[in-house]
Amino acid sequence: MIELNTADICRGVPYGCQTLGRLERVLLHDPDGALQCINDMNCRHWLFDSAPDPARFRDEHARYRELLHSLGVRVYDLADQVRVNRDLLPLLPNLVYLHDVAVISDKGAILSRMAWEGRRGEEIVVREALENLGIPIIIEFPEPSDAFEGCLLLSPEAVLVAHTERHSTESIRKFIPAALEYFEEVVLVDVPKARRYMHPDTVFNRIRPDLALAYLPAFLNARLYRKGYLGAIDLPRYLRSKGMEVVP
Repeated sequence: MIELNTADICRGVPYGCQTLGRLERVLLHDPDGALQCINDMNCRHWLFDSAPDPARFRDEHARYRELLHSLGVRVYDLADQVRVNRDLLPLLPNLVYLHDVAVISDKGAILSRMAWEGRRGEEIVVREALENLGIPIIIEFPEPSDAFEGCLLLSPEAVLVAHTERHSTESIRKFIPAALEYFEEVVLVDVPKARRYMHPDTVFNRIRPDLALAYLPAFLNARLYRKGYLGAIDLPRYLRSKGMEVVP
């Protein structure tokens, strides 16, 4: 485990980035004990198709951590940054998927509100960890009725949010004006409300600054928001105008 020293905690860790580049620091969570929550009877509640093999799960996670270390990436453990809400950690087996819970920009963190009962509470421990790391939270969803599971950063000036089965209409309505306080543009894409499209990164991913991979049939429509402006867009054409080609 890598723990922050006192100097780290006082000044906060560097976070976010201006451009897509080599990963330098990452927050990881070892699910370990929480995997014991899942069995063949309740796996659907925890959003698993079947109960995972805990030993194999831990081995894959350990090898991933070792790979990051070998590439010079500084790894911070979520559990080391959680004190007040430590009792929740063994009850959240999906907490390993941290990108669903928070997106870190150079302006601060966008904290999700998990939609399904089996994932409720993840935002509580991630919020505490980010605060202890000195990373400000710029957008969050405090209402119990909120549902907002993630977005993607297109650039320092633009963010993409997909209206998936795990995003409520009302939460997206809250997100857009809040995001426009920090970003110049918000791109909203509507996608089929099905599990295979449950998060925006299941249909869109950056490969390098000028190239993205997307499953274009999932994009039913796309709209561009700026302060005082709303308009329909063709997403690949919009991205090309920003210097990014899309591979279907």
